[in-house]
Amino acid sequence: MPSMRAELSPTEREALLRDMWVAHDGRWFLAVAAEFGFDAANKLNQAAVRSIAKKEAKEFKIRSGAEIANASDFKEFLDSAGALYWPDEHKREIEIVEDNLVVGHVLHCYVWDNISKAGGLSVNRCAAPTRFRGWLEGLGLSGEVVGTGECDTCNGSCDISFRFDRPLDAVRGQDK
Repeated sequence: MPSMRAELSPTEREALLRDMWVAHDGRWFLAVAAEFGFDAANKLNQAAVRSIAKKEAKEFKIRSGAEIANASDFKEFLDSAGALYWPDEHKREIEIVEDNLVVGHVLHCYVWDNISKAGGLSVNRCAAPTRFRGWLEGLGLSGEVVGTGECDTCNGSCDISFRFDRPLDAVRGQDK
């Protein structure tokens, strides 16, 4: 009898790769913190997250063929990209509030869970708003991203607002 079962399914491979990326991210942060301190780890983490986020958004847009012409398209992009990049434990809802305002309600944050287990809530700075600023840059969209929580106070839930300088259909019209 073989020592391994059949090949992993695409869903199992995707989950494994996502889990390993999350583990890599946490271990990288702890290694930097051990060597240089938590202030340096947070500063470097914010820079690395913003950089990779630009690439995440740009690549997902290209590979999915996404076109973002309005708030509904942006919400669909967040839903679809989130399904790929975040584990199932990360619970969220996304709401269009106005033509230029989309709000993500994080109901249960997988990052907060992991930081809490590691005992790092008081020293870790949330990188979600920074990640989404990178997504806007990667998508070529102009606006601001504001999060309502920090790891030590959010208890694993928060809101993240995407406020565009003007309605997305007006922003897109300027690119033509």
